[in-house]
Amino acid sequence: MLTDLELTILSMIAESQRTGAEIEALIEQRGLRDWLLVGQASLYYVLQKLERMEVIHRSLADDNAPVFSLTEAGRGVLQTAIADLLRQPIGLGERFELGLANVTALKPGQVYDALLVRRATLRSKLLGLEQALNNPADPGNLLYSHSLALARAEMTWLETFLELWLERYPALDEDAASTPEQKRNITQIHRRTAPLNPAKQMQRIPRPRPDSAEG
Repeated sequence: MLTDLELTILSMIAESQRTGAEIEALIEQRGLRDWLLVGQASLYYVLQKLERMEVIHRSLADDNAPVFSLTEAGRGVLQTAIADLLRQPIGLGERFELGLANVTALKPGQVYDALLVRRATLRSKLLGLEQALNNPADPGNLLYSHSLALARAEMTWLETFLELWLERYPALDEDAASTPEQKRNITQIHRRTAPLNPAKQMQRIPRPRPDSAEG
């Protein structure tokens, strides 16, 4: 399993081959030191570790500076790690924002599939919480009510995100699910009768880079 720092560095290299200095500059530019423990020594330690894992490849630039690029194995590891982060709803994983920050490493269909799984899992969680609240003798009702409120807010956000994602990539529908099991378990997203205003509903949805083929 990749650490937050390993995943972030791997995602940067997936965008474009980079030197260590370029990665350091990106960390500063994107304000990643606010939530990632990273120093110069730890950055180069991680690069060496990723190289040993054979998920990145080192070559030399014209000035003999080491340049790191993603291997095919590394792309698969990165995509799997990000999809796993996107699938887990509240209470089952707290690194979802890290997955969102790196969705450019996935194809649009992979993002959609992962979030459909997240939605299906969240629905099951909501059902369990609602059933727990129906038991007035349960001393955990206050705790359940807080968890239920968070889960409902998460579902509202998730439904909006999925609708906007489909507006951006209209070819993605329930047939984009990766497996027959997903297709059986996923119902089509309810579409609003009035069009959403993306500028008001959600300011930013990460856009995959032009070289990412749509899934």
